[in-house]
This record gives sequence, C-alpha cells and structure tokens, in this order.
Amino acid sequence: MALTCFRDWRGWSLLRQEGMSGKKGCHARSDSCVRTIMKLGLFILASLVLFTSCLNRDCKKLDLSKEEMEWFENYENGDSFFFVNQVNEIDTFVIDVYQNPDYTVCNRFELGEYIYSNMSLQFNSCDNYPIKKMNQCYYIGFDKVGQDTSDSDCNKGLSFFDLSVSEFLNFDLVPKEDYQISQGGKKISVLVYTKNNNCSNVEGGTEIMQQFAISKEYGLVWYKTLTGDLYERVWKR
Repeated sequence: MALTCFRDWRGWSLLRQEGMSGKKGCHARSDSCVRTIMKLGLFILASLVLFTSCLNRDCKKLDLSKEEMEWFENYENGDSFFFVNQVNEIDTFVIDVYQNPDYTVCNRFELGEYIYSNMSLQFNSCDNYPIKKMNQCYYIGFDKVGQDTSDSDCNKGLSFFDLSVSEFLNFDLVPKEDYQISQGGKKISVLVYTKNNNCSNVEGGTEIMQQFAISKEYGLVWYKTLTGDLYERVWKR
C-alpha cells in the first residue's frame, strides 16, 4: 500500500492512500509532494523573471532633440545667479540641473520598445521667498515619454513659484519682448508669462508672483512680484 500524488481536473494536487494506514508514511509522501510543487513554482517564477529580463534588455533610447537640449546647456550644478530689485534687495538662486539626460526604465509591457529621455533645470531661491511646500522656484523640464521620434515636440513642464504654465508650452505662441541684459548690454529676446494671461496660480494657493520672463540661453531673466517689485538678473558666480 502507498500514498500517491495525483492531479484532478481542477488542477489541485491531492493525496490518495492505497492500502496503507501508517500516518508516518502518509506525512512523508505528503511533504515530498509539497516540496515538488514548491520547486516547480520556483522554476516557473525564475523562468518568468529571466524571460522578462531578456525582453526588457534591448529597449531603444529616444533622445531629446538638439534644439531641446539647448535649454539646459549653459548651467552647472551649484551655479549662483543674483537678481536685484529697484531698492537693491538681492535674491539668490542656486542652480540644479541634470548634467546628462536621464531615462525611464526599460519596460516593453507598459511603455513599449523605447526608454525616454528627460531633462530638468531648477533655479532654487535662497533669500527672499522661503515658501513652505514649494520644492523649487523656477522649474523647466522636458521629456519624450509616449513619443516615437526624437523630432516630435517634447512634453514640457514650466513653473515659477506659485505660477504654472499649462496651455502656453508651445513657445511659438508666447509673447516675446526685447530685453537688454545688464552685463555687457547685450540685447536678447525673452518669453513673457503673465498671471491670468498665459499662466495661472497653482491650485489657488499662496499668491506671490505677477510676471516672469525666460530665454533659452539665460533661463530666468527677470520677474515681478504682486507687490510691484521687479527683480532683474545682474551677475553670476
């Protein structure tokens, strides 16, 4: 008489006693069945992990275009930029920028065959506006998630303190002004964002800023608070 393992139509492992009444023998054969099932499960799991790893190994990189990368080229982490208002109050910003593009995780099941590049730049204020719950002051970020060519226009994010831009991330549609920078008197073209015009307060929170201007080469160029203070960039170290 023996205790055997078999599989019924429902797929469950069962025990069948054939002419054997000894409990010790039943338990021994039962433990053997459990170990066999566990080994089979571990083998299947390892095979799935190996298969997924092989499948996700050969994702293609989808990079930001050369023109898009130009928004991030003129900065180094830790750079300081200084802005002065009409009564010589100084606001200091410290730069936080990716030195190289970052990429999403290779995941063919959810994101397809590509890994998508992304870059970001932040001007973090150190002086006049220590606002709680704001991780950055001036932020711009680009990514290629969901696209299938480097030539297509990237996804963009742009905010400055309490102001956020959603509809006017196509820079061709943003009002432009000529501006003369303080160092060397060079004239540049800046993109101007104005509250309740082409940017808005973030979720109805604290209101601080009225307007700000940016450029590809210089990032944040000037900004105006709701109290009427105009801060202009003056030098870098």
